[in-house]
Amino acid sequence: WQGAHVNGNGTLAGGASNRVEPSMVTRTGVGRYTIDLGVDSRDDGLLFAIANNNDNITVQTGPFDNGTGWDIRVEDNATNHGATGEDRDWSFVYLPYATEGLVGGHYDGLANLHAASVGDFTMNRLSTGQYVLTVAGETPESGMLILSVAHRATSTATAPDDNALTYQASPSGSFLINSYDLPG
Repeated sequence: WQGAHVNGNGTLAGGASNRVEPSMVTRTGVGRYTIDLGVDSRDDGLLFAIANNNDNITVQTGPFDNGTGWDIRVEDNATNHGATGEDRDWSFVYLPYATEGLVGGHYDGLANLHAASVGDFTMNRLSTGQYVLTVAGETPESGMLILSVAHRATSTATAPDDNALTYQASPSGSFLINSYDLPG
């Protein structure tokens, strides 16, 4: 795995990274960053990012459509999304699909399609914004589910700015996932 704590100015927090060099993270604008770990961001693994402060901050990711890294958006959850960004501290972890025991994937909810995945699981779209995930041999009681909104980023579409995911256990032992598009 690779990961780091990143300061709002785009520098790595001292002693708080694993296999990440300072040149791999770049601040591109207020609340905007890129990560290039030297892997194909479309097909080689999963990136998870989160604000690392006790504030109302969201962090969204988007793998670049050409596979050269990720677009990162950091903003205040109380503002008009897409209009502002904030230079706040955040953290990320990257897990290659070759990670032992990893079950996961990049899933296109609208198309009901796996862009890339690893492990034994099924994901089905129930309705707009509702999905059911079943992991072979596992239940919500036996493991943890980590979700992240991650839209493919192009020159005209970047990391999503106002989406959230939640989940709950289903009576059948699967995960019920809800996708929300926040107002504003």
